[in-house]
Amino acid sequence: MEQANEAFTVMLIVANGIFSYNGFRSRVFFNKHIFWVRKVLQDGQLIRILTSGFLHASWGHLIFNMFALYSFSIGVGTVFGFGKYILIYFVSLIAGNLLALFIHRRDPEYRAVGASGAVCGVIFSSILLFPDSSIYFLFLPIGIPSWLFGIGFILISIYGIKSGIGNIGHEAHLGGAIAGVVVSILINPELVSDNPVLVSLLLLPMLIFLFLVVKFPALVRLGEKPAKRDLKN
Repeated sequence: MEQANEAFTVMLIVANGIFSYNGFRSRVFFNKHIFWVRKVLQDGQLIRILTSGFLHASWGHLIFNMFALYSFSIGVGTVFGFGKYILIYFVSLIAGNLLALFIHRRDPEYRAVGASGAVCGVIFSSILLFPDSSIYFLFLPIGIPSWLFGIGFILISIYGIKSGIGNIGHEAHLGGAIAGVVVSILINPELVSDNPVLVSLLLLPMLIFLFLVVKFPALVRLGEKPAKRDLKN
């Protein structure tokens, strides 16, 4: 089973690499598959919600996402198994872009690429499964507890969505994280009883923010991003 999980992750990395490389070489190919609100809503090109998750803005963007995917996929795949790991990946990818679509539905030129929605889903699934593990970053001598990383990541994503700061698709990050947590709990409901405090700390800020976005968008005051900017998911 572990070999199947690793093989599938390698296949995903290769698919992302090939798809992204074609996007680097051809702007026509890139524009055909990028997540683009106008093309999705007005032209009905729903497939972009999926294909944009295999495109990246640069080699650095691609390598970072794929390294994160490989690092966290092993644990999730080992615990949940091959099929459920695949489910988490693709549900998170789609959920991330759907949240971006909802938030930017009135901005037809909003565009974004990247697998971060899917990767965030896998990361947050891993956080639920291994809350006592540590997450390491380059140049930092010590690891960050995974539960602390998860909470910080959520708060930063919410702030990023609200302020529109950086060339980053924070919406896809948050949507993917939500999907990763929810799908993991649906797969194994005992995760809630095993660590109710962590589940609450992860889900409550995300769900409260989503409620405000839906019910009181003026209160949230989402930051407006410049049109025609290819954000990195």
